Amino acid sequence: MDDSDSEESPVGEEQTHQYWHLLRDPIAFQFKLTLDALRDLLLSPISIVAALAGLIRRQDDPGKYFHDLLRLGHRSDRWINLFGKREPLEDDLPGMSSDTYVRKMGSVPVRGEMTL
Repeated sequence: MDDSDSEESPVGEEQTHQYWHLLRDPIAFQFKLTLDALRDLLLSPISIVAALAGLIRRQDDPGKYFHDLLRLGHRSDRWINLFGKREPLEDDLPGMSSDTYVRKMGSVPVRGEMTL
């Protein structure tokens, strides 16, 4: 029996790598969808409170709280990066996005440390 028979061929390694990506990517997408849904659930009632609070407390600028909330929502949207197509912006902190956590969660299988 050859030693080469017991080693994985490059084609087999590539196929294993593709399997792990196929498993990791839908899980990562579900993670981001969950974050996005939680953000939406929180922002919905908070937006109403922010608008009412602005009307009651800020006669000079009644939309201030609501527009601050919109800016926060925009930043959280960039952070979640649901579809992974966003380019970093100048005011983004390096490595600060949900993609950072997705990469950490998926790093073990993608590197091929586990095999099917």
